[in-house]
Amino acid sequence: MLLAFCAMWRGDIALWNEAKKHILEAPHTTEEEREIISLALTIIDSSVYDNKDYPVWFSIGNFEALPADSHPAAKVFYVKFLYMAAHGLATKQFKLEGVEGLALMRMIPNTIEPLITQAVVDKTVLPEILLRMSCAVAYHNSGMKERALLHIDKAVALALKDKLYGTLTEYVRHFHGLLEERIALVDPSAVGIVKALYATYSVGWSSLSGKIRNRLIATNLTDREREVAKLTAFGFKASEIASMLYLSESTIKQTITRVLNKTGVSEKSELYLIL
Repeated sequence: MLLAFCAMWRGDIALWNEAKKHILEAPHTTEEEREIISLALTIIDSSVYDNKDYPVWFSIGNFEALPADSHPAAKVFYVKFLYMAAHGLATKQFKLEGVEGLALMRMIPNTIEPLITQAVVDKTVLPEILLRMSCAVAYHNSGMKERALLHIDKAVALALKDKLYGTLTEYVRHFHGLLEERIALVDPSAVGIVKALYATYSVGWSSLSGKIRNRLIATNLTDREREVAKLTAFGFKASEIASMLYLSESTIKQTITRVLNKTGVSEKSELYLIL
């Protein structure tokens, strides 16, 4: 799994495939050991938003086949699975009868909040950080900034205490500059470290995830351009985005045009492909 995460930071698909081969070849004789291997594969696939090979038990959140000490990790990556589903629904990549737009995204925190509470009770710090950040992403995408900030600030405090900069790095792309602002309030010197890490992570992750999912994920967008592209992919009109971001409608339209030109995407409805 460490080899797989190295491959993700480097954008090296050959190394990624080698890592998955090693996991599949791990010794196993019991059903529980087989499921641990499945979980390991699911965790690394979740990290690049590839959900095509998830086992059924994971997709429904049933972890009974796993040993208890693996449940915290399973919960963290199950939340990522839920986010992928919500994002796919919001960007019309698939349909769910009776549910559309950001409806599922707005419901995800109702699932994550109890998991965060349990992580606090269990004193499992790393899962708590990751769960809080995932919850913050869902709140942020749903327009609930105050709730998002609450979780960001608590996660940042926990991560910086032990210099767990990498746990924050993967979430930078979701907040369009907001995460760096909150880190600076706690430790200004940490902002440079996180930005430097993200500069490497962003290129590697985008390259690897893009190859695996057959996409060309953009790395040349500014925070503002990425935010406008995301909101456009979610189906918001230029006038609605302008109101949300306190900008003029003409500025939003110009930004969308600039994003299309930068990325080579021909239609606004296809912007989800580069995010």
